[in-house]
Amino acid sequence: MLRRIAGRLDLPDAELRAELAAAQLVGTAMLRYVIKVEPLASADPEQIIERLAPVVQGHLTGP
Repeated sequence: MLRRIAGRLDLPDAELRAELAAAQLVGTAMLRYVIKVEPLASADPEQIIERLAPVVQGHLTGP
């Protein structure tokens, strides 16, 4: 899946960018659902999306 994402990025470090974005999302999921770290575990999903989306987008398309 990460290679498919990287294949859509027209950047020399596309694979690294895709892996960083995935690491951000997997790390968040682990903290929220597996380890259940508060306040992340009980935070409103929309609030998490609002804060996480720009970070993931930055990994994929930022400078």
